[in-house]
Amino acid sequence: MKNIKNYRSAIISLIMLLVCSYNSQAQSVDEFKQNSANLIERLIGKNDIFHIEKIEPKNNKSLFEVELVDKKIVLRGNNITAVASAFHTYLRVTKQAHFSWGRDRVDKVTVPASFDKIVKASPVDLYYQFNFTAHGYSTPYWSWEEWEREIDLMALNGITHPLIISGIESVYISTFIHFGYTEEEIRSWLVLPAHIPWQLMGNIYSTNDAISQSLVNNRKVLGRKIANRLRELDMTPVLPGYYGLVPNDFANRNSASESATEPFILPQGGWAGGYDRPSLINPNQTTFSLLAKHYYTAIEEVFGEVNYFAADPFHEGGKTSGILVPAAANKIQQSMLDHDEDSVWVLQAWHGNPRKDLLSSLSIDNTLVIDLWGDESPAWNRDGTNNAAFEGMPWAWSIIQNFGGNSGLTGNLDTIAQQFSPLGVFNNANQDNLIGLGMAMEGIEQNPVVMDFMFDMRWRDRNAGYQDIGQWLDDYSERRYGATNPHAQAAWRILADTVYHSGPYHREGTIENIFTARPSLTTLKASSWAPNYGPYYNEKALENALSLLVEAGSKLKDIETYQYDLIDVARQVVANKGRKILAKLNKSYQRKNVADFKKQKDLFLEAMLVQDDLLSSIEEFTLSNWLNKANTFADNADDQKIFEENSKRIITTWAPIDSNLQDYSNREWSGLIKDYYYPRWVSFLNYKEALLTGHTEATPPNLWVFEDNWVKTQAKEETNQENLKTPYELAKALLLTVNAQ
Repeated sequence: MKNIKNYRSAIISLIMLLVCSYNSQAQSVDEFKQNSANLIERLIGKNDIFHIEKIEPKNNKSLFEVELVDKKIVLRGNNITAVASAFHTYLRVTKQAHFSWGRDRVDKVTVPASFDKIVKASPVDLYYQFNFTAHGYSTPYWSWEEWEREIDLMALNGITHPLIISGIESVYISTFIHFGYTEEEIRSWLVLPAHIPWQLMGNIYSTNDAISQSLVNNRKVLGRKIANRLRELDMTPVLPGYYGLVPNDFANRNSASESATEPFILPQGGWAGGYDRPSLINPNQTTFSLLAKHYYTAIEEVFGEVNYFAADPFHEGGKTSGILVPAAANKIQQSMLDHDEDSVWVLQAWHGNPRKDLLSSLSIDNTLVIDLWGDESPAWNRDGTNNAAFEGMPWAWSIIQNFGGNSGLTGNLDTIAQQFSPLGVFNNANQDNLIGLGMAMEGIEQNPVVMDFMFDMRWRDRNAGYQDIGQWLDDYSERRYGATNPHAQAAWRILADTVYHSGPYHREGTIENIFTARPSLTTLKASSWAPNYGPYYNEKALENALSLLVEAGSKLKDIETYQYDLIDVARQVVANKGRKILAKLNKSYQRKNVADFKKQKDLFLEAMLVQDDLLSSIEEFTLSNWLNKANTFADNADDQKIFEENSKRIITTWAPIDSNLQDYSNREWSGLIKDYYYPRWVSFLNYKEALLTGHTEATPPNLWVFEDNWVKTQAKEETNQENLKTPYELAKALLLTVNAQ
């Protein structure tokens, strides 16, 4: 057993070395320095403050240094993500700027008179970013401008391996034209950008009109640009791998390449939302290898050199009947290795996958498992043995934290910190195959404090002990707002004990806002798999946090990061109040108290409009911000209408039929509340009031008709006027109302 463990450790060390040095070796020292300088200039403008040096890794670990030398700040790193982390650390320590997934604050960056040298070696050398779903719930119609910003932010936070999918449409088209399909037929099989992550995971396919060639072309150009920039910054693009997706009529156009006892095509049945899954070709058939060869050739043509491939056969209930899974998995991996002998198959640990029999035939040198939900439902020790996770394959501990892009405040800071404590997984002697971290949120750009905390863990010494979260948040508040403010620091400590604490219950994402739910007097959640209960924390404490943030506003009210946080906390307070009002509404209805029902109804609907008004003061919390991205991505009026409908569909009904996916991706956004959620509640509560007042002939509203029509109706062009009141004024007014209740 000891020899096996030593062998595994040697292999893991080799993998770490390759991960640590792969991209950086492709650049000359001059290119290394220039690309690093370009990143810094994009973020803070032209400057002559920083000097960049390339250094060797330490014990196969990424390393960075920050030092004051001759009135210059010297940033050293073994790769550009290490240099970017050094730059980020300098800004954090000096409090001169704060970059985040929830707005930035940038002061004039200067050189201090003195500065203590910082040296950090990472406990991991792989930091994975993106759930497949994030490309549907957050980025489907991002332009290069948004992606350039995102890539810079990833570099600052030490991300090394981001999953990208923009442009994958071209790959599938180029592949299937060799197997009896026209380009238009494959464009008819492919779904639109907001839904394509689920096609890549084998859950859905299109039965609608073909996506436009213009969309395919634009996504192809964008995908190559993203991949090139990632490589420029020493990041490794991870692309979807091929594991056998084919149109369901593939066997009608292509015959089995040899007789076999195993089936040629594997029907995959149905998925959520009434969707049929695309079929899989049996990887044990020779035709699979031919398909894969064309696929990986097309990948390289579109994206350039790629050797990390994410693929999850049999995701969320796929069928394996009639095939030898170990042999099939081996063929899937071998097709990657035939393309590039250094290829790595990236698998998501989710819902029982990857199965032991699937892992049993894979190469330890060429496999990486992402334990997606490590903070809430870890898969690494699901058998309870504490043996090397995932059959000894290299793996990364990851968080999901967000489901569906929902808006609620949530994040398990204490659970994350525990992983680096003496008893945490990163100090588990049996887990020497744990080589990385991951952030696999289903939707991004919420709860920026969680991503900021993960950055510190990415560079935290395994022997440093448990991170004191209160102290960390004191510093976070100071650098996020650019000033030491006792009220803000006290507020963040409350947030750590409430919304950012793991709580007593297992839960899938945030406690949802019932404003976003299909109306019911007894509803506790908006979507099918969300927590079926209310806040697990002291709601009065959260109101106290809002009060403290409002007090901090006398000095911080013009700081954009403060405004973002203030409205986000105020939004959560209103959401919690709405839940209480609904309970009173139901009580009045059950007691047939018409007067009180009308009173609570008015209060409930007013609370929805108050929340809409609050959110309108922050652009990122508006529906128009989401729809503008889709409209801008379109080259013509037809695509503009299609993309807008696709964008509205994913965040509301999800599917084109009334299904269990309804409101899965609910959002608390201005415009969406007022124009979509509010009318649903008005019609429902009017119906209930009619029944209560003796109008027994009243009929319940047909909510699906309203919802589907809203999705299909193109939004009126808005000037997107700014709220006449500032975020501080709106939150202060809200607090007066809360305190009066």
